[in-house]
Amino acid sequence: MGDIFSKIEEHTKKYQVSCWEGTFRDYLPLVIQNPKLAQLAHARIYDMVSSYGVEVDEQGNERYHFFTR
Repeated sequence: MGDIFSKIEEHTKKYQVSCWEGTFRDYLPLVIQNPKLAQLAHARIYDMVSSYGVEVDEQGNERYHFFTR
């Protein structure tokens, strides 16, 4: 299970954005340009897990490479 934490940290470092401060008026155009900025935590985690690759078998079952490395 310790390996999962290293993968999370690696992903965090790769996609880390510096802290941003501003008004909603400043934020809204950024979100319109890049909707992923407004993702909730569960969507960010799914993106992280699926970024390692996903295989789908004949029955439609998904196998996520994040958990096999």
